[in-house]
Parts: sequence; structure tokens; C-alpha cells
Amino acid sequence: MKKTLFLSVIALLILLAGCGIKPEEKEDEKPVMTATPEEVCGVYTDEIAKRAMMEVEDRKISVTWSSSYDEVCLYSMSTDYDPESNLIRYSEGILIDRVYTNENEYADNEKYNDGTGYFEVQDNKLIWHDEKENRETVFIKVDSVLFTPCETLKDAIEKAGVDFEEPADESYPMRVNKKVYFASEGCILIVSDGETQTVNIGKAKNPQILARIFDSSAYSNSWKENIKGLNVDCYSNSDKIQLATFNNGSDYYGIGYYVTSDTQNGLSIDDIQSLIMGMQ
Repeated sequence: MKKTLFLSVIALLILLAGCGIKPEEKEDEKPVMTATPEEVCGVYTDEIAKRAMMEVEDRKISVTWSSSYDEVCLYSMSTDYDPESNLIRYSEGILIDRVYTNENEYADNEKYNDGTGYFEVQDNKLIWHDEKENRETVFIKVDSVLFTPCETLKDAIEKAGVDFEEPADESYPMRVNKKVYFASEGCILIVSDGETQTVNIGKAKNPQILARIFDSSAYSNSWKENIKGLNVDCYSNSDKIQLATFNNGSDYYGIGYYVTSDTQNGLSIDDIQSLIMGMQ
């Protein structure tokens, strides 16, 4: 698999199984998941930086987390669900540090194989308590249909049935190190990563699909800007733009901005204008 797919398609697989204990099971056997798959299974992403995701399926956790433009952390662990505490527990977790030397070559280094921790199940969130690294991370559930990766923009256009001309790398507010394309029927999402910044650009056939890609309710401030004749809805938790949405009368667009550094808290109007012009 190509480097871009490993680094940007950050996938976390949690495997949870069972909907009840069969009558013939012994009392000392570990409990199985009592919640339905629809309530827990699905795709999640980390709440802050949006550089990690998880897909919940059945009793195993696999973590892929981009830490820089050429390095990714790979976790794997087995899980058990405790219905009394509503916690997903794991032990003997393995962490592998993968460093890429070029597009297709990398070196793996096992950091440890005794990781422990648990996940809190809270509505559409999973809160990961990593006891080995003494870290807590909140993951929010997202629409899994938006995370079907495509090798090229051409592949994404064919799958989505949506024409799209993406901005040139020079249109971005940072140096673009890697891109990944996602598509489902009626929408395209491009994830472009820099070393500490990520810009997501989406195009959809209707506003309902666009709202599934970009959640404006996550921001406390909203206002409108007129940029190159377009009425752009802007959203933010800072003094700069962190989400912008607009339409041209027939198609709907979104630009989302995420960072791993507190010093870079959003996009300027000039940044948004540069990306918009790159899509024309």
C-alpha cells in the first residue's frame, strides 16, 4: 500500500463481538458485547486533530495514527467488553513505529508489546484511556461512507459521480506532503496533510451530504464573508476560519482546517480565496 494511504487513511479497527451470552456458556467466561453493532460499530476520528480514525467491528483493535509526514504509529490489541462498567478493555497491546524512507519503502520498529488500557463507550464517542502512555483521547463517530479511499482523484470522481477540479498544491496555506481521496455516491473528500496542518476539501451534490462531511455544530462562532462573489459561511472556535461552506447554485463545497499546533488556529480570508479559486 502506498505511503499516502498509510499516513492519511488513518484507520483504527475495534472488533467487538456478540449480542448476549448463550445459555450453554459457563459463568466464568468473559462477557460479550450486549450493545448492538449499530450502537458501537462504525468509523471514528480523533476529536481534535482529525489525524486518526477508528472502525469498530469485532474484538480486535488496530490503530494507525499519523504522527508526522513520514512517520506513523501502528497499534494492535485484543479487546473485551465489560457491560457492567460499559468499558472496552485491552491488554498486551502492540505498538509499531513505522518510518517511511520513500513512497513505498519503510522500516518498522516494535516499541512495546505490553500495552494496557480501556475505552469508555459514550453515545457517539469512544474515549481511549491508554495506560501505557498515560494518554486520553476522545474519538467521535463519523459517517463511514465518507471514508472509502481512492487511489486518485479520477477514481474518486468516477465513484462519486461528481466532477471536481482540485486546487493546486500552491493554493494551500502550507506545504502539502500527502493527499488522500475519498468518495461515496454524490460526494468527494480530499484530505491534504502538511507537517502540522491538515486541510479537508469536499464537494457534494446537495447540502445534506455536505453536512455529513463538515459538522458546523462543533464551532461556537459563525459569520458570513463575500469571497469572489460567493456567500461563504464561516465557522470557528478561534479568530480565524476553521470551516467554510459555500455553493455555486448547483454544487456544495466545504473547506475544513485542522492543526496539531496551537499557534496555527485557522485560515485567513486570503487562504480561503486561494483554495476557492483553485477549484474553479
